[in-house]
Amino acid sequence: AGRMSVLYAWLRRHPVLVDGVLAFVLALTGLPQIIARAWPHLVFMLLLVVPVAFRRRSPVLAFALAAAGGAGLILLRTGWVGADVAIVVLLYTLAAYRPRRESVAGLAVTLLGSAVALVIGTPGVGVRTLHMLAGGMVIRGGTALAAWVLGDSMRYRRAYYLALEDRAARLERERDAQARLGAAAE
Repeated sequence: AGRMSVLYAWLRRHPVLVDGVLAFVLALTGLPQIIARAWPHLVFMLLLVVPVAFRRRSPVLAFALAAAGGAGLILLRTGWVGADVAIVVLLYTLAAYRPRRESVAGLAVTLLGSAVALVIGTPGVGVRTLHMLAGGMVIRGGTALAAWVLGDSMRYRRAYYLALEDRAARLERERDAQARLGAAAE
């Protein structure tokens, strides 16, 4: 348990390095599908994953850039790329670090992008197509919704702990003031 806490503390002190490694891994997962197509697919994939490296510093900008990269890949009909996970990571970050109205907008963009990607990528028309679309939305939309809920609850929990710490400090100051008043009254 001691080694893990040391590792977690180190990881918390180096968030840019951790996020940079995550961006690199996401880029590697998307690379095999992109190499065959090269230009401009590679540019859009990089636009999708590179923002992960600075996601904590600027969550809104990182999400916006990744959404633009994802939209480019959708319009090029790239299909699902392993690097698409970056948008889920960035949606979580948006929900964890920004006000709810901003993260809900990010959730809406993600769900809309998922729906467009499924419609563009699903061939034909018919009952089977509707089943494929419904299943795809459950998987993609459900993943996006889960990331948003986790991030939103993290933001809420962080705010709750800060409020508790503030209240404890205020109560301690009040207790000290009461003790000083009591000593002065004696």
